[in-house]
Amino acid sequence: FYFKSDYNPWNRMIFGDGSGYYAYLPAVFIYRDLSFKFKEEVEKKYYPPDYYNHYLNEVEGKKINKFNIGLSILWIPFFVIAHLVSYITGFPTDGYSEFYQYAVGVSCIFYLYLGLKLLKKMLISFQFSDYLISYTLLLIVLGTNVFYYTIFDPSLTHVYSFFVITWLYISVIIYSQKSTFSTLMLISFIAGIIVLVRPINIIAFLAVPFLF
Repeated sequence: FYFKSDYNPWNRMIFGDGSGYYAYLPAVFIYRDLSFKFKEEVEKKYYPPDYYNHYLNEVEGKKINKFNIGLSILWIPFFVIAHLVSYITGFPTDGYSEFYQYAVGVSCIFYLYLGLKLLKKMLISFQFSDYLISYTLLLIVLGTNVFYYTIFDPSLTHVYSFFVITWLYISVIIYSQKSTFSTLMLISFIAGIIVLVRPINIIAFLAVPFLF
């Protein structure tokens, strides 16, 4: 939060491609407008002029969001909380004021934490030592781009991809040990979220056979 400033239009937590991933939430829950006509008027308040509607493509006369809806699904609880807090405290309930921005930052830290917890559980199932598990988790956070995307670009897909893919892997391991219909349904749900977050994530499925 120290590195992100609400006073700098180029330094929002919801920024770049993240605006496209996020746009479904205000479109559905606030403006009831999946044509995204509200976007330019709202973005004038928070973003620089050459930024407006950069993620919208025109198809047959209609504006289409070129980004997937997966992150918006993961953000729903945080969006709802931000909306309620904004309403109670008198902040604009337009989907882009301070609490909405911070909600995305909090969600990124939350999903990073969950991803690490799941990875720890997976490594325990492989009977690695506590030392190796701790070292691995530390390297994942500080030795990859996960740290950068948590701190500087929390509205992009990387941290969330880490979470959902790790969730898939530990679920597959559980299914390999005890095959139940409910676990299979959970794996199917997670697989759908993985693709909705970022279609190229489908490559993660190639590791599934090796987890059995």
